[in-house]
Amino acid sequence: MAKPIGIDLGTTFSAVAVVEETGRPRVLPNSAGQFVTPSYVFYKGPDEVVVGQAAKAVAAAKEESVVKYVKRHMSEPDWKFEDAQGMKHSPEEISALILKKLKQDAEAALGEKINEAVITVPAYFGDLERKRTSTAGELAGLSVLRLVNEPTAAALAYGLERVGGKGLVLVYDLGGGTFDVTVLAIKGAEIEVVATDGHRTLGGVDFDVDLCHHFISKFQEEHGLDPTTDTYVYQEFLSKAEAAKITLSDLTETYVALSAAGKTTQVELTRDAFEALIRPRLDTTFDLTKEVLEQASEKLGQPLTWKDIDTLLLVGGSTRIPLVRRMVQEITGKQAQKGINPDEIVAVGASIVAAQETGIQIVDKNLDPMKAFEFKDVTSHSLGTITTDHKTREHYNEIIVPKNTTIPFDETKGFTTVEDDQTDVRFEVTMGEERDPKYCQILGEVIIRDLPPMPQGEPSLKCTFRYDKEGKLEVLVKEQKSGREKRGTLEIAGILSREERLVAQRRVTDITVK
Repeated sequence: MAKPIGIDLGTTFSAVAVVEETGRPRVLPNSAGQFVTPSYVFYKGPDEVVVGQAAKAVAAAKEESVVKYVKRHMSEPDWKFEDAQGMKHSPEEISALILKKLKQDAEAALGEKINEAVITVPAYFGDLERKRTSTAGELAGLSVLRLVNEPTAAALAYGLERVGGKGLVLVYDLGGGTFDVTVLAIKGAEIEVVATDGHRTLGGVDFDVDLCHHFISKFQEEHGLDPTTDTYVYQEFLSKAEAAKITLSDLTETYVALSAAGKTTQVELTRDAFEALIRPRLDTTFDLTKEVLEQASEKLGQPLTWKDIDTLLLVGGSTRIPLVRRMVQEITGKQAQKGINPDEIVAVGASIVAAQETGIQIVDKNLDPMKAFEFKDVTSHSLGTITTDHKTREHYNEIIVPKNTTIPFDETKGFTTVEDDQTDVRFEVTMGEERDPKYCQILGEVIIRDLPPMPQGEPSLKCTFRYDKEGKLEVLVKEQKSGREKRGTLEIAGILSREERLVAQRRVTDITVK
């Protein structure tokens, strides 16, 4: 029987793991023998793409044909990448090609076909991003058993040897392109997300950009010219910035040689100077971390301090930066859990879920059978509807389901009409925290029609939001006096149409991925 795999589909790097016949999880190597694969796609021609390290290596020379950080664009309904041949590619198609490569490499490592997978997503991903990720998996030839939040997967992998205990876990997940922070409660074999937040455009690649601009400034000071008028040179500077960042995680200083327009500059870079560049971005992550602790306090109905956090997990490659670990300890007073590979822990957690979903027995380090994990996630954003203030006639966002509500949920609020003899009422479903609708995302709408004419304010309209474990949001509107009701499952804007999906499916299926 084919094994299901767990996939950490990352912004900059991705990884795959599987629970083997022994009942223990293992991270699988790619075709190059590496345990992480760069999430880069090089459209080499109409019938061939290159995914991974080889695509990353040519990013500078073939910028117009290499797409990277596609995960950052999953929330943009209209975003597409146009390659050198003028073909446009959706986030679903690009992500599917990365997943196809991961699937191929996993099949080679295991020596068997793979049909099923659990894929992880950032905890703050909304419905659009989640549905796009699921679609990408299906386009890649995978039956997506479940989408799991990345911090939940990390906690599952951490808890594999600690079932039976209890406590609060803080997962600080700083990857290459995104940031997540989550408080989870572990009670025996149950893992529950208490509160979560994140930033979709903050990660290690931003540190690279900061350092690259520092290099550009040094070059301009010495030679009086801007080297970035040549995009190839800019990419070279950016690559050297990434290499310097990695070096400074081990050494306190490094030397970088920069060349452009026949001129060279030698830059001496200290760890202190690098840390000064990136500290403002890290301050943002810790502001979010403090906010999540406050949100967890509200959810649990008790004030929490850092002393109440029992375990601190650092996840994501960017947490290897010494300043990150230092700041975490300074702010929380906690030592991060050691012995955990931040690049692999999410994929391992996903493989555990995949095993459970298909009835594969998991064992602890003593090879004793383990009870199945139960885990509960929360909404990453508030859900509501646009309503009207009867006095001011102002349109505003009325939250029905607050952020960090445990999934599944069934929440109801009452509304009424604003005009006499109003027979139709529109409920626009929103996602966001702000009162002003323009700062919220419109997910869809449900319209209840043919209400009996009544004076303004007399109809009693109950609007119910139901969300299941599979991520399907159902909206039910019922007028209590007349019994009229309208039910709808939202179609999220930005999802591929049937025709677009068929085109993407053909492209992903027919194209050769290397």
